Amino acid sequence: LTGGDDGTRYSVSASHFGTEGAEIIEGEGDKGYDNTSGFARLSHRFDSGAEVGLLALRARGNTEYVGGDSDYVQQVAGVYGELPVTDDWRSRLTLSEARDERETHGGTGESVFDTRTRTARWENTLALGRHELVAGAEYARDDVDSTVDYDEDSRDNTAVFTQALLDFSPLTVQAALRHDDNEAYGEETTGSLALGYELDDIHTLRASYGTAFRAPTFNDLYYPGFANPDLDPEESESVELGLRGQLGRGFWDLAFYQTDIDDLISNIDTDGDGFVDTPENVERARIRGVELSTGAEVLDWSLRAALTYTDPEDRETGNQLARRAKKSLRFDADRELGDWTLGGSVIAQGERYDDAENQQRLGGFATFDLRASWDFAPGWSTRLTLENLLDKQYQTVGGYDSAGRAAFLSVSFGG
Repeated sequence: LTGGDDGTRYSVSASHFGTEGAEIIEGEGDKGYDNTSGFARLSHRFDSGAEVGLLALRARGNTEYVGGDSDYVQQVAGVYGELPVTDDWRSRLTLSEARDERETHGGTGESVFDTRTRTARWENTLALGRHELVAGAEYARDDVDSTVDYDEDSRDNTAVFTQALLDFSPLTVQAALRHDDNEAYGEETTGSLALGYELDDIHTLRASYGTAFRAPTFNDLYYPGFANPDLDPEESESVELGLRGQLGRGFWDLAFYQTDIDDLISNIDTDGDGFVDTPENVERARIRGVELSTGAEVLDWSLRAALTYTDPEDRETGNQLARRAKKSLRFDADRELGDWTLGGSVIAQGERYDDAENQQRLGGFATFDLRASWDFAPGWSTRLTLENLLDKQYQTVGGYDSAGRAAFLSVSFGG
């Protein structure tokens, strides 16, 4: 339910999802899941242009897995205030807290693992004609409380950042810079630069370069049975070059990209038993690829297609990175027929390997989906989706079967 009046807006929702699951490993029985959640948001904008708001989200449930189950609670609460300092300058302060609480029951015994992240973020947006400048600072503190004792049970991260969106038509520029000071991993500066140039009314050329840094989460480091406390943070550099053409009701887009990653955090099968082990660092990885996408409106049909070839390589061994396919294809077709909309999708992925040594091959697969929606009354609609219509059996992680044929029916109302 959403609504509002005189500058006040609200939104509330609640949901429950439960499934008895499916047998993903022969002889292990069905693995179920349930989730009950609620969300609320409230905001008010004053005549002066100032705005205050708050939001809250809470979800709880149970996940069954091979060897046990886990009760969980996830919640987020936040409050913000935004002030127009001048006609061109807006300043916003956000305070939030996120919690992830889990109690597991299984072969490794009973364990409790609770994490909490508190964040303060100050962001300023300055409008300079056709340009925009964003600058701010952020402080975050992570805490963990568990039945397992750790050498470190908290850490903080302080960051300052800025971003510029510049429009010098036909040239546009987006530049960003961020500096982090992480209690556990030290200081790191990352940034990006992206350029777009309209060659003519049809073609747009773009190029970008960026660096990134990702510290392991507390789950990566400490979650009982599925963690590695010796993980190093990821550092990466990415480049992309692309060209897009837009003509009438059709388009095409060609992109070349490459990402070089030091200490890639990867969940792989390290001992050859066919199951996920604790995360490990891949010392040097390179992901290089090309993607061609196109679309058009043809005879009342909306058609879209994307073909991707990626070369994910472990630079130390020359092997293909585990659980990453080289080839993928997606094709979508949709058509409106009065109050009806009909469509379908074909999604295909090539083979991949389940292990770092490339000895355990997982075959490629293709799935076929159908969908239909009907606006049967003013404000009312219903939608039917059939996923994996041909009931294709495949695995993207060794030992675990993916979902078979499934049907979803929904009814919606919107004023």
